[in-house]
Amino acid sequence: MDDDLQAMVDSLALSIQRSVAVDDAQLRLVRSSAHFGDEDDLRLKSLVDRRVPDGVASHLHRLGVPSWRTPGHVAGTRDDPFATRWCVPLRAGLELLGFLWVIDDGDLTDDQLSLIADGAARFEARLSRDAETRAGVDRHLQRLVRALVSPSASERSAALDAVRAGDGGDLSRIDTLPALSVVRIAVEPGPDPSAARQALSASLSRGLRAGLATRPPGTYAVAVGEREAAALIGWSAVPADGDAEIVGARVRDALARTDPDVAEGSTVGVGGAVTALDEAHLSARQAAVAVRAARADAEPLRLWSRLGASALVAAITPGGIDLEVLPEPFATLLAEQSGDTRALLLAYLDNAGSASVTANQLNLHRSTLYYRVARFEQATGLSLDRGRDRLALHLWLTLDRFES
Repeated sequence: MDDDLQAMVDSLALSIQRSVAVDDAQLRLVRSSAHFGDEDDLRLKSLVDRRVPDGVASHLHRLGVPSWRTPGHVAGTRDDPFATRWCVPLRAGLELLGFLWVIDDGDLTDDQLSLIADGAARFEARLSRDAETRAGVDRHLQRLVRALVSPSASERSAALDAVRAGDGGDLSRIDTLPALSVVRIAVEPGPDPSAARQALSASLSRGLRAGLATRPPGTYAVAVGEREAAALIGWSAVPADGDAEIVGARVRDALARTDPDVAEGSTVGVGGAVTALDEAHLSARQAAVAVRAARADAEPLRLWSRLGASALVAAITPGGIDLEVLPEPFATLLAEQSGDTRALLLAYLDNAGSASVTANQLNLHRSTLYYRVARFEQATGLSLDRGRDRLALHLWLTLDRFES
């Protein structure tokens, strides 16, 4: 973005004798003017961090500011106090481009408000042109990201060649970093899978980008589909599990702020770190396994590196289970045993056959647990005293959880 936008911000600030700030749609600082004695702690912190703090961002989303079509005042809260601001949403049609902020203690004159409105119109025209340019670059980067995590070796090779030929934008920088990992978001289909696909994709894009907004510029690239999105993230060192988890949680929290309904049905999986861009597809596959495991466990976020045995189960059943070729005892189990019985057996096996731990977990008397296990054994012909029966039953019940 050229310095003429800075000149526009400075000109408006001088004309109204108030400090002016412009943020992008993710509440990251784009340009700010000199101060006129009206700055507060939030303005100073935003100048240092180049973005609005998370608590304030959550407050703005609760107020619905990103959906505003007209200007309005925004006041602070007890937890996040700040001077009241006049906020002008900057838009190109329905697309949110950013926000114009002027600290206002309630004494802006009609002439000043008119100058702000005129300035906002000029900012919208400029930001709209910049957004069109970025959109073209972004579409190209998304195609490269999809190719780099594709199962097709030829697609991956062509994308890698493009990146290393200097046609990769941020991916070219990521390629120089010592580690990278992939974060996936997947959304469960609703009652009408074809409904509002474009809106759903836009929500995923906003949530993913907002969740990554705290990362250094040029260290991530995203690709967004109708019900799934992925981010390829570069690291300055191989990340610890805690660092990867923080990124996944920020993505999940950002989606909850930007679109709570989509967040409700979404799951985030984080793949393990790899050390080369041509290995990104491995981390992407691991992230997909983490998403499957999270769904099976009804968890919003899972890391592949922490899945343990669940990673094995998710990895060996990517295409689903062929119910028609199941051995008889397991077909009987599926058809005749209740969900409560299957849950009891899975808990018992997950607890390594400990009756006391399982009974406490399920709030049952141990004699009731033993009785129900015995009834199951009689009905199916399986015996939990036989190692292979126990192994097969535990595997089947775990697989069934993943499939359901």
